[in-house]
Amino acid sequence: MIDKDELVRIARKEELPLGTIEKDFVLTYILKKIYESSLKDKLIFKGGTALHRLYLHKRMSIDLDFTEISPVKSNEIKKIIEDKNINSKIREIVRTDKSTKIVLSYISVLEYKNNIVLDISKREKPILKLIKKKAKSPYFKEIEILTFQLEELIAEKIRAIEQRKRPRDYLDIYYILNKKSFDFEKSLKIAKQKLKLDKDSFDIERIFCDLDVVRNLWERDLTTILPDIPDFDKVIRKLKKKFGYLK
Repeated sequence: MIDKDELVRIARKEELPLGTIEKDFVLTYILKKIYESSLKDKLIFKGGTALHRLYLHKRMSIDLDFTEISPVKSNEIKKIIEDKNINSKIREIVRTDKSTKIVLSYISVLEYKNNIVLDISKREKPILKLIKKKAKSPYFKEIEILTFQLEELIAEKIRAIEQRKRPRDYLDIYYILNKKSFDFEKSLKIAKQKLKLDKDSFDIERIFCDLDVVRNLWERDLTTILPDIPDFDKVIRKLKKKFGYLK
């Protein structure tokens, strides 16, 4: 188990708050426990945390997102994520037909109470064949994780910027576009399929409307997870160019 001195060293190296690094450690610890357990073939790791853990390595994370491919019982996940090493306890579980949200409290290395959130989607099946990929971290040895192919992870981010206005989503797409080794058109096609499954449709206007909402949250939402925040206008220009939005 990591100690405070090591957390301080990592925080200095990453130029991020100590509390952010502790939360990153706890997220990684829970991820490790899940993929060394009976849940390893039931939950697909996805979202911005998966993108950065497995491909981008640009920002810290604040939650864990999964898609459920086999039923997960409450007592099964409780036994895995409640852990005496980080004093973690499930504080709240909210279940709907489409998802399960778990708020997990913990008291870890810094000895003050904090929370992480696990979101488990039940709404759809994978479109592409699943893969297993190794995740690296400064806290543990590599963890083998079940996840979507890169193009499908990106497709989910494209769907996200269609359906909500969160700075992290726009930032993640910006970093993705700096990568050369992926098929953007394939990701866009999958995003359209996923939107259709949501009884929704792709509309490029939605991505670039009401951007003042994102701009106003840009610095506030990203300061604790990223030491060097890209200029908002530069990010939007890159996205507009890639999506062919010429207005």
